[in-house]
Amino acid sequence: MKEELAKASARAGLYLPIEEVQQTSDKVMRVQTLQPDIKNKYIKFNARHKRLLEQLYQFPMGAHDDGPDALEGARTIAKKTKRFRILDRAELGL
Repeated sequence: MKEELAKASARAGLYLPIEEVQQTSDKVMRVQTLQPDIKNKYIKFNARHKRLLEQLYQFPMGAHDDGPDALEGARTIAKKTKRFRILDRAELGL
């Protein structure tokens, strides 16, 4: 997956520091740790992200759980780095 993401980002002209993460703990337990941050609105959602919201509502009984798993991974990385900033759409070229 790391190599595929690196190739796709390079095609888009983006050269990102991509690190592969090997998860060792149970996915359900990891995703459930999102609950306090979601409840306290530390994590905010955009209504346009329908697939992610659907997967969160259906978790862990839904057919797909890649969105909640990726969200948990992103939150974990953000908490570890403790240094990040929120980009607006103009900075991203959107």
